[in-house]
Amino acid sequence: MLVRALGLGKVYPGVDGALPVRVLEGVDLEAKPGQVLAVIGESGSGKSTLLNLLGLLEPADAGEIWFDAERVSHLGRRAQCRVRGTRIGYVFQAFLLLGRLTALDNVLLAARYVGRDRREAERDALALMERL
Repeated sequence: MLVRALGLGKVYPGVDGALPVRVLEGVDLEAKPGQVLAVIGESGSGKSTLLNLLGLLEPADAGEIWFDAERVSHLGRRAQCRVRGTRIGYVFQAFLLLGRLTALDNVLLAARYVGRDRREAERDALALMERL
């Protein structure tokens, strides 16, 4: 199996005295290599939250996330960044480029998260940018 989620849950705190919002509760999911999945549902149903949890962009309040035989949901933030940088391909709905960085520095940011050698990463990034 490629990714497995067991009992995922997420609750967002209420704002200005409102009650907390339970977005996900007890979600189980299993995706195998080569399998194509679509996450569909109404606006506000938790699709983005589920993808953020699976992409290790935010922590689950309950449950576990596994990549192959490794439980990744309970790793520390730095270790999750390394996992995300080496094992997850994430295409954001918005580009999420940092305006204060150059195009090259935005491309190199991902290499920094996974600990690549800066010179090697810069050479690769420049070659890729030239192709594009």
